[in-house]
Amino acid sequence: MIKNNIASALNLLNNNKKVVIAMLIMFLIGIAIGFVLPPKFKLIMFKSITHKVEGIVTDSNFLTFFKIFLNNSFVGLLLIVLGFTLVLPILIILFNGIGLGVVVDLYLRIAQLKPIALITSAGALLPHGIIELFALITCSIFGITLGLKLFFKKKVMAKRSLKSLFAEIMKIYFFILLPLLLLAAFIESFITPSIGGGISNILSETSYDKILGNAVLSDKDFLDFGILVKEVPISDYARKSPSIRQQNYLNLISILFYDDEIYEKYKNWKNNPSLTKVYMDENSNFAVVIQISRFKSVEDANQGLILLKKIIEIAENGDNLKVNNLGDHLFKLEYGNNPIHQKLGSTGTFAYSIRFMGDKTYLISSVIAKQETKLKKCKA
Repeated sequence: MIKNNIASALNLLNNNKKVVIAMLIMFLIGIAIGFVLPPKFKLIMFKSITHKVEGIVTDSNFLTFFKIFLNNSFVGLLLIVLGFTLVLPILIILFNGIGLGVVVDLYLRIAQLKPIALITSAGALLPHGIIELFALITCSIFGITLGLKLFFKKKVMAKRSLKSLFAEIMKIYFFILLPLLLLAAFIESFITPSIGGGISNILSETSYDKILGNAVLSDKDFLDFGILVKEVPISDYARKSPSIRQQNYLNLISILFYDDEIYEKYKNWKNNPSLTKVYMDENSNFAVVIQISRFKSVEDANQGLILLKKIIEIAENGDNLKVNNLGDHLFKLEYGNNPIHQKLGSTGTFAYSIRFMGDKTYLISSVIAKQETKLKKCKA
């Protein structure tokens, strides 16, 4: 049965080459538009994509898998059954192309800061992306074919009735395209997270630096405060805290990559050694994210601190993020129901950021003091 449906699909695509070419052209036009959009509109598109993703991604890989599959299978079905409009499948594919163009452009910008991002993002996006896009574009082609058959019965596959054509396409959808979307959703939910590719993951990737390794707090240091924590990947921290992930993505993207002044400064410092460590307690009720960069001079480190502060101040203007400046470069960031305390500082040639999540706010001053003490002891 599968072989027969594959043969039917290939035959339909072969008999409707003009539609195939037209849809591929529309998709490529969408990608091109995504590349050349002004930064303001790229940001709007990216926010739209991010909000959609946030509505799908959950702490459970299985639930995420189910929601991704349900969403894509519904879109695929819409592309087919709304083919009679002719316009809607074209618009959906066009906007998908624009979205892909915006995302690819963004990763190319990131690659200028972190060249490894090209490999990481390709590994994360391509395996499921190719399968998913192939299935959805094929759905759009079949939808347009049905629409053309509806309006031009004698010119489009004249020997076939609309009813039999629709029945054949639905068989292909259920036995070929739906399994492909299932496979894509499985890869995206269970395999992609282990590959990486998230913005936060890429930008927090570290280069080995012995000095930084000795400078950052360890899980043993937290035992002095009576807190048992373990180091975890930043992806685990983001997955446990959806609102934090959303705030990280939207504000980091909007400021770092669409503010030319800040972006240029980051490019100048892209080769500076940096280290990110995330510590969480067993119940994920308390988390600390420590990011430290080592600069060439004390002046550069101070400039790095100023830049970090500017990023937070700009971030306050968007996406319902409320920022309270508590003084001495300590900020309380409120996004949804998960307030975060963030301390910025510079010591010698080091600039650092420490984020606290959870209700153990009484530890903030002690953790900051101990981190600064370790930095002062390190000779950069």
